[in-house]
Amino acid sequence: MSDTPLFSRSGNTNLLGGTLDAEIKIKVTADMQDDFRRAAAEAGLNASEFGRELIMIALYGADYLESLYRERTQRIAKFMTKTGNE
Repeated sequence: MSDTPLFSRSGNTNLLGGTLDAEIKIKVTADMQDDFRRAAAEAGLNASEFGRELIMIALYGADYLESLYRERTQRIAKFMTKTGNE
């Protein structure tokens, strides 16, 4: 088996691996909820994706998360080179 990480076929996994099967619920004011959803939309994400990204940044740091995205993008870019679509 290869040591190269493979992409998920499901929307239920994340960059850190594992399935998204646990929930965190918090109570906030209606204004906070509106502001959160607005911020998520401005970032081009839904509220769940935005919250997940914020939590990963808080726990692991922005630099680490950026490195995961960079590695994933580099793996994808290799396919573009193979097909001549650079």
